[in-house]
Amino acid sequence: MLLNAPAELLPLYTLLYAWQTMSAGRPANTCTTACLSLQSALARLGIASEPRVVQATITCRDRGARVGSRHPRWNGTYWDGHMVLVLRDQGRFVDMTLHQARVLPRTGMYAAPIVGRCANPATGVLATLQPGDIAMLQRGEYLIQYEALEDQGSWHGTVGEADWAGLEQNADNVISLTLDTLRGEGLIERAREAPYPKLQAALAAAKGS
Repeated sequence: MLLNAPAELLPLYTLLYAWQTMSAGRPANTCTTACLSLQSALARLGIASEPRVVQATITCRDRGARVGSRHPRWNGTYWDGHMVLVLRDQGRFVDMTLHQARVLPRTGMYAAPIVGRCANPATGVLATLQPGDIAMLQRGEYLIQYEALEDQGSWHGTVGEADWAGLEQNADNVISLTLDTLRGEGLIERAREAPYPKLQAALAAAKGS
């Protein structure tokens, strides 16, 4: 995936690869932890993103499932919603944790984060997955539909003041691995073509350190 990624998407895909590498063998991450950590990491590379509360509907020929409540609530211990990260300038969204849905296989492409287009399924016009918007994609034999919900603030109670330090530490770790990977043979030349000044500064600083 990294070797064939265009320069514009290479930093994002490398971040996702780094996150998977860091998370391997660990207990399942919550969607909020994953999305907010990635949001902080992307910002350090100059890529704007924002969390979006959605309901995901997965369908196949003989089975299906919904991920996230249509009316998510935080009860002080558990939040029953689902979150993705929207990259407005790229017209894309990232789902870091849908692979944990029991209806999906746990191997191959199904085990990887999802990168989808924020496009109207009827017209193909790019959007930013605002409340009421729908995005769809095919993942093997599974059709996945995302609907952005009206209530975009229900997750706020899930992250306490003390939790933000942990999210920033996650971002530190994933950025470090991302830069190391991008500086590797076969990637560095395309990484230098990526249109993100903060990324270029980080690559230069890493080279000079």
